Amino acid sequence: ESGKLLWTFEGHSGWVLDLAYSPDGKILASGSADGTVKLWDLASATLTHTLSGHTSQVVSLAFSPREPLLASGSDDGTIKLWNTATGQLLRTWQSNSWRVRSVAISPDGKILASGSESGTIQLYGLHTGELLRTLHRQSGAVQSLAFMPLGDSAGAETLILAIGGGSLDSTIELWDASKGEHLSTLKGHRDTVHSLSISADGTILTSGSEDNTIKIWRLPSTGQISIEK
Repeated sequence: ESGKLLWTFEGHSGWVLDLAYSPDGKILASGSADGTVKLWDLASATLTHTLSGHTSQVVSLAFSPREPLLASGSDDGTIKLWNTATGQLLRTWQSNSWRVRSVAISPDGKILASGSESGTIQLYGLHTGELLRTLHRQSGAVQSLAFMPLGDSAGAETLILAIGGGSLDSTIELWDASKGEHLSTLKGHRDTVHSLSISADGTILTSGSEDNTIKIWRLPSTGQISIEK
């Protein structure tokens, strides 16, 4: 409201590469090139936990919308699941690529998505650890992922995928994650798409690219998304 600086959090020994807020707005998580994830309490402006275990930089973070769980993706090729209340490491997944570029958790808190430099997206059961499905891109690395917030009654989440790789593929793809079906391709960027954000009502997608542009897309409802749009 005022634009006043409230806090400055210091403690990482490398670049801060990603940030994520817990659903209740009480915790800020930061992932760094130093290979750690730090959890900051926003009420007291204090560090509560340092999550160590990755052997390379942490590039992506995702909170579960339902539980005190945080997923972290790293250039070491792993995805780790942490309990944010205790700082305990709960599970480690090994990606089929040597670099994990993005992670996302579905709105119902059941599915973990991981995108890698190999151009594949692996979908895991968040609680079972089981590999549920692998989605394949035609070319280019997967740089960012985002789930459309459809709610419990939707029956199937549509996974919004941004595919990097510069001139190889700078498109954004819409997938039905539950069926593994490619629904639509959004074209317009001329270089790697590094960041995606979807509005709370699921109608607007914002994408940031290495072509120095930010694009805002109006998303149709799931039932209106056509194949190869």
